[in-house]
Amino acid sequence: MKKSVETKENNGFKLWNYFKPYKFLIFCSVILLILDIVFTTISTILSADFLALVTEREFESALKKLITLAVIVSSAIVFNLLLSNIIEVLVSKISSAIKVALASRCFELSSKAFSDHNLGSFTLRILNDPNTIVSCVINIEWQIASFIQCLVIVIYISFLNLFIGLLTIAIVSSSFIFITLRKRLRERDMKVLNNIREKNNSLITESIKGERDVKSLYMENSIKEKFTLNYNEYNKKNIKSNCKRNSLNTMRNLFAQLFKCVSLLLGVIFVDRALLAMASFLFFYSNQGRSTNLANYLSYIIDNVTDIKISLKRIRELYENVDYELESFGTRHLKNVKGKIEFKNVEFSYTTYKEIPIEEQLKKEKFNKKYKIKERVATREIIGKNQVFKDLNFVIEPNTTVALVGKSGCGKTTIANLVAKIYSVDKGKVLIDGVNINSLDKDTIRRSIALVNQSPYIFDMTIKENLLLAKPNATDEEINNVIKESALDEFVSTLPEGLDTHVGEGGIKLSGGQKQRLAIARTMLKQSSIIIFDESTSSLDNFAQNTIKESIDNIKGKATVIIVAHRLTTIKNADKIFYLENGEIVDSGTFKELYKRNKTFKALFIAENI
Repeated sequence: MKKSVETKENNGFKLWNYFKPYKFLIFCSVILLILDIVFTTISTILSADFLALVTEREFESALKKLITLAVIVSSAIVFNLLLSNIIEVLVSKISSAIKVALASRCFELSSKAFSDHNLGSFTLRILNDPNTIVSCVINIEWQIASFIQCLVIVIYISFLNLFIGLLTIAIVSSSFIFITLRKRLRERDMKVLNNIREKNNSLITESIKGERDVKSLYMENSIKEKFTLNYNEYNKKNIKSNCKRNSLNTMRNLFAQLFKCVSLLLGVIFVDRALLAMASFLFFYSNQGRSTNLANYLSYIIDNVTDIKISLKRIRELYENVDYELESFGTRHLKNVKGKIEFKNVEFSYTTYKEIPIEEQLKKEKFNKKYKIKERVATREIIGKNQVFKDLNFVIEPNTTVALVGKSGCGKTTIANLVAKIYSVDKGKVLIDGVNINSLDKDTIRRSIALVNQSPYIFDMTIKENLLLAKPNATDEEINNVIKESALDEFVSTLPEGLDTHVGEGGIKLSGGQKQRLAIARTMLKQSSIIIFDESTSSLDNFAQNTIKESIDNIKGKATVIIVAHRLTTIKNADKIFYLENGEIVDSGTFKELYKRNKTFKALFIAENI
């Protein structure tokens, strides 16, 4: 069930779970931090005593005080070093653990979530937000320590003279007003800036991945112009936001300086009237910046808390099943899937959305008094639906090879995605061995159904490592068998490093046919009961196409095979062909039967072979 309001306790992502394994290190860091606070504070007070002894010309006592001071300062430096090293470990390990968890979480999201959002919305949440959270938590730890140190000194100054102490409190109080305004401004602006950064990040990633197209079509200037426009928008809003915050900081500093001047003036008057000792005045003079720093550290703490809240909210969006929809599975497990597929009265539509500008979202935000949070507002609105199937029915028997053919847009790939449960039906049922696919658990579906896309993704690993992703415990014999069955053996034998050859990001070092054969080998190694080939030969030349066809023929009879065909010559050996038009199966039969009785099918085949 989707939630419209984020509750106080989010059961999906709990930050403490990632800090918990390092409780001992955190405890050590807190102890060291306390020691650092104590020793630094003592050293400051000892400095005051040292000044008093020097002004009273008690040099022997002053020397002893100086030696003690040197020991304490040296100890504080050592504690600080140990603390810094522990924090380095904590930041690295905790942020890495969160990133791994978020990357894994993305695989639990529906394909619809990926199609509805740009790449930047995922990469920034996975790569940037964990660093922001952990760094801010550590920064807060340091800043609280510094705040306490300043607070102790301010209290000590207040004891030296009540009037100066009251003025110091006034400085901090007035600064807090500006800090509150700055916090509200930062929280609002960060939402806008993060939204723009996501779009910029997506454009950069896409441009790098598509560098060959950019170069071959001479699109460098157009892409550069896009970069410039996007970053101009970001810079414009970022500069405006920073200027506002700087103005508030300047006003706060002006008030602080005014109070400091009044405090110093009072100090001089009190010294002149013997109401304040010279040593105390010197101590006050040398530490007068502590009151301003007290306000600054409080400001930094609030800024970091705000950044944590923003990043946590963005991460939790991946867990809420609202904007980022989750995959849904049932609980029924089938040990051995035979591979029978049936569509019963299936309806399916693609929904088109329009993104609501971030500025409009912020205007609609309302505070929920019950949960003491801001209510979630819609980030997009539905502007239309494109119905693909209205009442689709067909049956595919186990261990048969079936082809789906028809003009582009007729629904072939949508059927493949519904069988693989990449998408879910709006109405009707998709049955696997007589069981509703929505009732099956994730293990049954993912283990039993494999989909080879038109452009399969090959990872920046070796050929062998790419294969082992599908079956980590595969033997060398199993790997060699699938290499042979996928007609990849001849190519691998020409490589100096054989299966240990790195293929580059996205398999950039491989040809289109080699990528397809590697993807097929990976699928064969998985040994699924249902294998779907989504236009796997449409972009290949005739030689590569025949090699892929040979690879697919090697699977025939061993699994239920669905071929989404662009070229009709590749599906001559299919046991059955479904011919689709406008989301309906208008004819079915063997290749010879359709060629003989279906004029449109025959015309498509003839046109393809002219």
